[in-house]
Amino acid sequence: MALTSNYTESTRSFSDGFFLNEQEFRRLIDTINEQFDKNGAPNPQIKYTVTHRNGLVAESFDQSDVLRIENAGSHQIISLSIAATSTVDQNDNVTVSFSNKYAESRFEDSIKYKVIGVNRDWVMVMSSLIDERLGRIKSSSLIKRFSTRAVVMSILLGVTAFAIYGTYRTADQSSTAKVISAIEARHSNHERLDVRF
Repeated sequence: MALTSNYTESTRSFSDGFFLNEQEFRRLIDTINEQFDKNGAPNPQIKYTVTHRNGLVAESFDQSDVLRIENAGSHQIISLSIAATSTVDQNDNVTVSFSNKYAESRFEDSIKYKVIGVNRDWVMVMSSLIDERLGRIKSSSLIKRFSTRAVVMSILLGVTAFAIYGTYRTADQSSTAKVISAIEARHSNHERLDVRF
């Protein structure tokens, strides 16, 4: 079926870094599959394209193949593209790309996606869900979540340290006060003071 001129497109790109692990990768694919299913086009054709640092490009229609790919040294993955096309209407398609823009200067953005479809509502819902999923993958989101935890932990550690120091200081002051009182009592009675260091 040829592409029609009546379609809606939603495109977005991010320059943030990202951390795409297997769990988030699978969730993204599940989200894409679920939305195609809700649009009456179950089991879209999904093509994965992986580019390695050494120039090798691998393509597959099986996500398990992508998860088995080596990602180290010259085989380090510098880009991953996910292209899903409806098996019912080729006008409905989704492309999500992840790129290591620091490894290759040709990549301007680290994450970008495009959703095209005849049904405007489907395009908007798909875009919204992809945004939500990518929000969990972007490193700026991870840093915010980690920063909040780090601040809370720092405050708790500070309060704990202050409480321990205060207890130690009070105990130390009371024993020091006893020693000083004993020295003053001996001094006022003109007793001999033995000072040892």
